[in-house]
Amino acid sequence: MIKHLNITIHTENSTPGYRFAVMEKAYKLGISGYIRRKKSGGFYIEAEGEDENVELFSVWCKKGPLGCTVLKFQAEEGQLKNHTGFDIKNS
Repeated sequence: MIKHLNITIHTENSTPGYRFAVMEKAYKLGISGYIRRKKSGGFYIEAEGEDENVELFSVWCKKGPLGCTVLKFQAEEGQLKNHTGFDIKNS
């Protein structure tokens, strides 16, 4: 079953390379969607994929890549948007 999550993350400082690390993890797990930096700080992610892979992606995002400190994490299910691929978007 395909699942869609809307994820909001706040990290310590701007965490250089965070968006690229998220994109790489998404590709490895077969997740489609995008990540963008929020004007108010932090990041917004839309993630779609197989249930199990979306859950693994969510758990990974909550922890973050090596050298990242996640201060706040929120994820909620959303409506499928049939994203293709995973992109990094500008605000």
